[in-house]
Order: sequence, then structure tokens, then C-alpha cells
Amino acid sequence: MYGNYNGYPYFKRNCPNPNCLNPNCQCGDNCHCNAEHNCQPLEYKKPGIYPRQQIIYFNPPIKEVPQAEYPKISLKAVMGPNSYVIGDVHVEDDVMIGWNNLIRADSSSPYFIGKKTNIQDFVLIHCHPSQHIEVNGKKYGVYIGEEVSILHHAQPHGPLYIGRNTFIGEGVSIYGATIGKNSVIMHGATIANHVKISE
Repeated sequence: MYGNYNGYPYFKRNCPNPNCLNPNCQCGDNCHCNAEHNCQPLEYKKPGIYPRQQIIYFNPPIKEVPQAEYPKISLKAVMGPNSYVIGDVHVEDDVMIGWNNLIRADSSSPYFIGKKTNIQDFVLIHCHPSQHIEVNGKKYGVYIGEEVSILHHAQPHGPLYIGRNTFIGEGVSIYGATIGKNSVIMHGATIANHVKISE
């Protein structure tokens, strides 16, 4: 069954099987997708809507990202109530995503969030369409290293690289930047225009 999103056709998912990761599955109540459609025991949190309104869901297909992808969130990561993670976002072990956050990889995926990173409440992570930053030969819309702390109401907007053990204060607004490891960005700061901050 076809749906339409901003003029781009896509299949509406029709599958109750929680182990089926085919975002276009049409099998209905008797899912028969095979390994080619990633139907195997999950290494990551199951997509869907959780009891405290956490949402893990695939990105809607658009021109910049025509392929629907689910987030890959470690089973050892924590998501607080009313937090949404959309699209091709890789979240590693021991990451804390607090309350009322939106991490939206719908126009410049993939995103990466490293181990033991702490994203507090009311944080919006997004990236301008078709813009990326390169890390170890791979393109990312947003790359957040290990042991980073991002405080309440911050708005890290890609293309963005944040190095390991960096502190991003409350209400910080970032629009395109490379921030080296072991850095401190204090509360209320604005960083823009693809600025580069050394380690």
C-alpha cells in the first residue's frame, strides 16, 4: 500500500512483528520477511512507541534521504519520557538521553552518539539538508564523541563534530561547527558559520 510524504511515494508499513526491521513490510499479521530484511533477534532497542512516550522510528523518505532507516540504539542506552529518535542514528552503550529530547536524522543522516554521552532535557539535535562532516573517512550529519555532556535546552545543529569529553552548557546554540575534545562551551553561547575550536 502506497503512502505519500511531501510528494515522495513510499510503502506504508503493515507488520506487527517486533523483530521485523523492514520499514516497508507488507506481510500483515503473518510476517514472512527473511534475513535479507533484517528480521532477526534485535541487537538494538525495538522501534516503536514506548509506555512513557519514547518514540524510536524510521525517517520519512524525502529527496535528501530517500531510504527509510531505523535508529540503532544500544540496549544499554537509556531514553527518558517523551524523547524521540528518528532515522539513521547510532547510539552506543551507556548513553543517557534525558526527558523531552528530539534527535532527528531525517535530512542528513547518519548521526553518531558515542559511549557514556549524556544528553539532558529539551535538547534538539538536527542537521541542515545534505550537509555533512567527515570523520575517519565517513560522512555524518552529526558526530558526538564519547563522554560528552550536553545540558538542557541546547540546540546542536549539524553539520557538527563534538570531540570526546566535551561540555556543552545550557541553552547553547550551535549551527555548524567542529569542536575539539576536552572543550568547554559555557551556558548561552552561540557557535555558527562552521567555526573550528581546537582541543
